[in-house]
Amino acid sequence: MNIKPIIGDITEFQGDVIVNSANKSLMRGGGLCGQIHKKAGIELEKECLEIKQKLNIDWIPIGNVIVTKGYNLFSNYIFHTVSPKNSFDDMTLLKKCYSNCIKKADEMNLTSIAFPPIGTGIYNIPTEVSSRMLKEAIEEIQDINKLKEIYLYFLTEDKMNTYKTIFT
Repeated sequence: MNIKPIIGDITEFQGDVIVNSANKSLMRGGGLCGQIHKKAGIELEKECLEIKQKLNIDWIPIGNVIVTKGYNLFSNYIFHTVSPKNSFDDMTLLKKCYSNCIKKADEMNLTSIAFPPIGTGIYNIPTEVSSRMLKEAIEEIQDINKLKEIYLYFLTEDKMNTYKTIFT
């Protein structure tokens, strides 16, 4: 797998799937989650409601992946995953977010996926921890056949440099 760090807006990614560091309600929230919902359009909100009704759930468990269409985004799909909260939850659950998204992308025969640094916004996980969990997830996953490109979107160069120190 080829891993490419990028400074930019993940909602502009032109590939198979972007990952939403979603809130547990699966609905529009603040930060990146709100930005993804806003750019994808109202159809995303409707699909999220339908999924919750179909699964008969109110909350998405940490580390699970919910797949929706990309709607008005350039990506075909959005993978919604809920991060653990720093200081409250086990950080190995963050690794589960990454590994479940990678496995799901490969399972769906997708070739590219774009991640934000999951959990580093309102859940206050340091970029270093999020990057380390991604690295461990990639190292532990076996039998990835279709997924070729992992893009990592950062808002600032210092956050991207933190990632680079973990991966080198």
